[in-house]
Amino acid sequence: MLFGLGLVMAGACVANNLLDRRIDAAMERTKRRALPAGKVSVRVAGAYSALLTLAGLIILGLGTTPMATLWAAGGWLAYVALYGYAKRHTVHGTLVGSLSGAVPPVVGYTAVTGRLDATAWLLFLIMAVWQMPHFYAIAIFRLNDYRAAGLPIISVVKGVRATQEQIVAYILLFTAVALLLPLLGAVSWIYTFGMIFLCGLWLLQAIRGQHDTDPNLWARRLFGWSLWVLLGWSALIAVY
Repeated sequence: MLFGLGLVMAGACVANNLLDRRIDAAMERTKRRALPAGKVSVRVAGAYSALLTLAGLIILGLGTTPMATLWAAGGWLAYVALYGYAKRHTVHGTLVGSLSGAVPPVVGYTAVTGRLDATAWLLFLIMAVWQMPHFYAIAIFRLNDYRAAGLPIISVVKGVRATQEQIVAYILLFTAVALLLPLLGAVSWIYTFGMIFLCGLWLLQAIRGQHDTDPNLWARRLFGWSLWVLLGWSALIAVY
């Protein structure tokens, strides 16, 4: 499952870089990628993406379950097609992109169980919500890049302050949905106490720093905190 899904995700990333090569060329953090820098041709990138994706789906199909394979394919389409369109045309592109980013836990769950139940959907929801404050933080400290590329991301369209408020709101929402998992019997109550601790620290950092004179520094700290929360959540659902 890990190997097959990794290949599918890699194929989606290559396809995304292929579609975004002109956008990447306008952004400081991405202009040195292989395609905008001219190190790899469009034809080679397309063939590489197809090879990675097909190999990953075959491995998933042979080694896991039909449900897991279907979700992996759906995640590929959601990332490349839906997100590829949405981020160019709507301020809600990050929300659309969170759908594909929430697929991996569902692939893992359905690879083991072979079924799509309430726990699978809750894992999907938790992961989707986590991505919002994570990527909105990037939208703040990479604001100039998104503005240069002409992308209608929230920090460009609505400003930094509105983005900060959304980050706090989504951290609260993540806390709420993450704490639903024990109610399904999927984890123990040790998980509950761990998530209350992690989310409390994350929320405290978000609220305390909102009036800092440097919003970029605040956003970078919140980005780092989001990664610690994801690591902690992953450990807790694995162990407890």
